Amino acid sequence: RDSADTINLKELLFMAKEGGMMDMKLTLAEVAKIFTMVNIENALKSSEELAAEGVVDAPAHALADMGEDADDDEDELVFQEWVDVLVRMVHEKVPEKERSGTEFPLVLNAYLEHTFVPKFTQLLKDKKRGVGSKHV
Repeated sequence: RDSADTINLKELLFMAKEGGMMDMKLTLAEVAKIFTMVNIENALKSSEELAAEGVVDAPAHALADMGEDADDDEDELVFQEWVDVLVRMVHEKVPEKERSGTEFPLVLNAYLEHTFVPKFTQLLKDKKRGVGSKHV
């Protein structure tokens, strides 16, 4: 895989810090734990399960299972895994006791729409202008 198609833990932590996502609820340790759990869960799934979720295409993953042309992604997240990590990060940032009975899909949508997307849109604009951190 091209490294532009994946994200590693260091890059994920950089993203979370730059995006102001880190706080007392979502700590560096919690992000690392979420990253690891998603990788472990996907490592335990079959090729067919991963393909059904859009994580990998089944034939390529089957080859890796057989040791041929192995693509060891234990240190990287593909897009669908990153989405899973992001959902879990929001779950930590807005715990159930703070949702006032609102169902999590609505909380997630509100967080993405009102916090995540605006913040990262601005960060990308700033980076294009040369503003902000440049190193992971």
